[in-house]
Amino acid sequence: MVESGPIQSCCGTALSTKLLRRNLSVENYLILKEKTVAARKLIRKSWQIFCESLNSKTTSSEMWRKMRRIKGSYSKAEQLSDSEALAFLTKLTPDGVNMPPYDHIRSQPLPTPNLFKMPELMSTLKRKDTSAGQDSIVYSMVSNLPQNANEILLRVWMDRRFNWTKHVNEVAQKCIPYVNILSCVGSNNNGVHPIHLRRLCISKVRSRIDYSSFLFGKASFRLLQKLDTIQNRCLRTCGGFIRSTPVYYIQSELCIPPLCIRRNYLSDKFFLKIASRIDDYCFTRLSDFHNLISFGTAYWRGDRLPLLHNSYSKLKDLEISKYDMWPSHRLPFLVSSVVMLRVTYTHIDDITEPKSKFSSYELKEAADSMLRNRYSDSVLIFTDGSKADRHNGCSFYDSTTGTCAKFNVDNVNIPIMGLELLAISEALQYLRSTDYKKVTIFTDSKSSLLHLVGCTRGKLGRRGLSDY
Repeated sequence: MVESGPIQSCCGTALSTKLLRRNLSVENYLILKEKTVAARKLIRKSWQIFCESLNSKTTSSEMWRKMRRIKGSYSKAEQLSDSEALAFLTKLTPDGVNMPPYDHIRSQPLPTPNLFKMPELMSTLKRKDTSAGQDSIVYSMVSNLPQNANEILLRVWMDRRFNWTKHVNEVAQKCIPYVNILSCVGSNNNGVHPIHLRRLCISKVRSRIDYSSFLFGKASFRLLQKLDTIQNRCLRTCGGFIRSTPVYYIQSELCIPPLCIRRNYLSDKFFLKIASRIDDYCFTRLSDFHNLISFGTAYWRGDRLPLLHNSYSKLKDLEISKYDMWPSHRLPFLVSSVVMLRVTYTHIDDITEPKSKFSSYELKEAADSMLRNRYSDSVLIFTDGSKADRHNGCSFYDSTTGTCAKFNVDNVNIPIMGLELLAISEALQYLRSTDYKKVTIFTDSKSSLLHLVGCTRGKLGRRGLSDY
C-alpha cells in the first residue's frame, strides 16, 4: 500500500501551484519547485517499497486489492469472527491494569492560549491606576506605550522619519487576499452581482485603506500610488470593466471617489469632530501647529503640509457648536440597546407592492384599516415638513385634542428630511407636557424613519438621536 507521505506532498504541490497563480513572485516559484522535487522523491521511494513488497507468495486477490488502493477505491471491510472480536476487545480494554507509582505522575503543561485581541485588551484597561500585581505593571504603562515602536496598539506602523513606508506596504499586503477573493467571485458569466461586489469592496478593502489615511496623506505620491492601484483593480473587478476603460469613468459609474478626495473628506470629518468638543487635546495641538506654520518655520517651508492642517485652515472660521460631552454620550443608556425596529414601521400591512399599482381609494382603505386594527387605543399625532424656495416650515397635529402647531425654519439649507425630523422632535417636546400613556406619531417621510432606525447602529449611534 502506498503511504500517506506522497499524498500529502502532492497536496502541498497543488497548494503551491495555486499560490503561484494568485501571486507571481520568485519566492512562490522557488517554493513550488522545492515541493515538486520532494513529491517526486517520495513517490519514487513509495513505488519502490510497493514493488519490493511483492513476491512469489503474493496472491492475485491481494495484488488486485493493493492496486485498487493505489487507484483510490477501497473494498468493504470483512466482518470479524466472534473469537477475533473477543480477543480484540480483551486486548483493547483488559480486565485490569497496573497503575504506575504516584511519583511518576506528572501534570501536562496547559496549551498556550491565543493572543489577546485589541478590543479585549482595551476593555480591560482602566482609566485610573490600581495596585500593581506581581509583574509591577500598572494600567498607565500599557496605555502610554512609546510612539517610536514599529507597530503600536492601533495597528499603525510608524518609522523614525514618518514617511509611512512601512504602514502603506503593510496595508497593501493585507488588501491583496481580499482583492483575490473579489477576482474569484466576480466572474462576468456566473459571478456575484456588481452591487454586492461593490459592498464587499467597500467593507473589506477600502475600510483598511481608509484607516488613518488622513494621517499619511503627506506621504510620497509613488507610495500612495500602491493604494490607488489596489482600489482601481477592485473597481475593475466589481464593474466588469476591461483594462482600457479610463479610471475616472469607472469611479463615476460605481460612485466611488478617488483616494485623494476620500482622504480630504476623512480629514475634514475628523477635524469637525474634534472641533465640536471643548478644550479638545487634538484641536489645541493642531491650533498650535497652525500658529507655528504662520510664523514661517524653516522645516515646513518647502514641504507639503499635513491634511489636518489643510482642514484646519479651511474650516476654522465655521461656527461649530461645541460640547463638553457629545449629546449621544449624555444619554442614560446605550444607544445600541434601543431596538428602533420594534417601535418604527415603514410600511402598511396590506400594501406589499408599489403604490402605482393601487388606486387612491385602495390606499385610503388600507390605511384606515390599519389605524382601526392596530392603533385604535393610541393617541394619534400627525407631523409634516414642507420646503419652498425661500421658506421652510414644519408642523404637527394632535387628533385627540385638535391641537395644531406650526413652526418656521430660517435655515434655507436644511433638507426636507431634516424638516420632517424637526416636526417629529417638536411633537415629542409637546408630548412631554401631556399625560398620554400610548402615543403613535405618523409621518409621510420614509427616509426620516429609516434615519431614526439607523441612529441606533454602533455603540454611540449617529449624532442627532438625542435631539430627535
